[in-house]
Amino acid sequence: MSRSAGNSAGHVNTNTTQKLPETFGGLAGRHTVAVLDFQVRASDNRTNLGKTIAERVRSRLSSKWFQLMERSQIAGILEEHDLQASGLVSNDMGRKVGQLADVSYLVLGSVTMGENVVVDARVVDVSTGEILRQGSATGASLTMMAPDLDALAIVLSTSDSVYQVYQERKQAAGRKAASESLRQYPIVKREGDDLVVEIRVALRNKRETTVYAEARQKLRELYAAYCKDELGLRLPKSELMDDCRKNAECEDVSTSGGFKKMTFRVPLPHN
Repeated sequence: MSRSAGNSAGHVNTNTTQKLPETFGGLAGRHTVAVLDFQVRASDNRTNLGKTIAERVRSRLSSKWFQLMERSQIAGILEEHDLQASGLVSNDMGRKVGQLADVSYLVLGSVTMGENVVVDARVVDVSTGEILRQGSATGASLTMMAPDLDALAIVLSTSDSVYQVYQERKQAAGRKAASESLRQYPIVKREGDDLVVEIRVALRNKRETTVYAEARQKLRELYAAYCKDELGLRLPKSELMDDCRKNAECEDVSTSGGFKKMTFRVPLPHN
């Protein structure tokens, strides 16, 4: 930005400021894109699942940047050249179809079925093979993943500037999760007349009630051990654990990196 001539007050002349155009892959305007069926990695036969997930993502891609090729057109090209949609997960094979279909970009992806369902997807530049966007969605089951798939589609079809912010936030979250994983749990500390305990429980597709039950059982054991070892109380362990059950309050709950962290506060007994 330049300053206006002869302006001793130093005000900025905003008339010369030009807003940079939003871009996708460094280019403005809409681009032709084809979404191929996602590869399915599962122990049982779920051939239609890749098609279903791809269609969900496809329906949520931004029309601001993408002009979508109809699935029937892609199917016709595959049939004409004797190619199988289920095998088109590599960038090279995908680019071959993209060139035959005369599109600028391809959306490729996979669905992995295990303890959780993981959907990975990426946008590939057909001319260069460069991956312009990539993201993933994870859920306990496919029936509960619709919002996560919608969010994945937004990541795949957002502008360059917004995607850069997304990447920076994702990296920051990764650093935070890595730092959190280095902390030693549980954390037990005394604050005045209270015992404050931080407990972390691995989720591993557990029910919410199971996670909380595990945390509270661990809390009762830690509370009883603290009262005996640090305070020298000679009360039965079962009595101390029962006192903890009655008086403990959960102050904070958060989820990160496959773990649920809970902070509890429990009044300590008077000697």
